[in-house]
Amino acid sequence: MTLAIPVCSQAAEEDNRPSQTILGEIYNEQGDSEKTAMWWVRASNAGYQPARNLLAMKYYYGGSVFGQEPGWDQDFTAAFKLWSEDAKQGIASSQFMTGLMYFNGEGVERNLSEAWFWLNLALENGYKLATDVLIEVSREITPDQKKIAIIKLSTYRNDENRTANE
Repeated sequence: MTLAIPVCSQAAEEDNRPSQTILGEIYNEQGDSEKTAMWWVRASNAGYQPARNLLAMKYYYGGSVFGQEPGWDQDFTAAFKLWSEDAKQGIASSQFMTGLMYFNGEGVERNLSEAWFWLNLALENGYKLATDVLIEVSREITPDQKKIAIIKLSTYRNDENRTANE
């Protein structure tokens, strides 16, 4: 793995986003959170979605799904910002996480209408894990909240169809 560092470093310095992301992954495996963050933030700020997702996961968990890691703080607000921006770009996994965060009130005020909307979009875009959370949302959402979500989803679809036809 260390043999890849010089090659990736050169490409990363030349603003190659995949190389920045890979270099971040290499440093992550080595436990160097500072260099990991530096490369992932750089690629994320340039809009590179794989790096944005990796960085959002670090913020969400304060490390990894296995627990906190040195050098990472749990920051739901930062995770929500990245995922919600990518959700608007049609990234199904980001739509799922945005819906989940609205449902749990993590990094954003709890909003069942928004949770239902984003989870339905994620499901429509093939993210099957959204089904389980959507069932939970459906147990709690009021008819008025669901109506708001349905209208938003309908408007979104109409806007999406209009854009596709232009």
